[in-house]
Amino acid sequence: MATKKMSEKQLADFNAKLEQLGDFWENIVFPNDVSVGPGRNKEILWDKYMSHYIDRASLKGKSVLDIGSNAGGNIVEIAKGQPSRIVGLEANTTFFNQAKFVLDAFGIDADMRQYKISPDKTPQEYAADLGRFDVIFLLGVVYHLNYETNLGILRYIRDNCER
Repeated sequence: MATKKMSEKQLADFNAKLEQLGDFWENIVFPNDVSVGPGRNKEILWDKYMSHYIDRASLKGKSVLDIGSNAGGNIVEIAKGQPSRIVGLEANTTFFNQAKFVLDAFGIDADMRQYKISPDKTPQEYAADLGRFDVIFLLGVVYHLNYETNLGILRYIRDNCER
């Protein structure tokens, strides 16, 4: 992605907004070359590891759901595959707000929703809330959930996803 030039004021405003959003866990390098977060860089993760499992090009024209979007790093990488529709779900308010900012900064048209995966929901309720998708990602989420919650969301994925 090409570096996006900003005036000193724009950069100061950008950095002030980052400060308001709090600490990022994900490592994200914005189009203006500002970098945040100590975590994994999703571009490297997708280029070195995820590419063994899914080719971004296979997402072209597909509907994609990213459950547990955190600050949106995976959505940035998913968007490179040019899906027709991207929906991101994040329960944590801080991460949700960060993801909205990240997607805006990258110019990505995605439907970011604050949504909690809950042990009280059935696969049918998830389907009513979320609908069907061609591809569903559940990256880095399973180990945060208990058995019943995982079972419900995995059944939803099985019944409402092509891949």
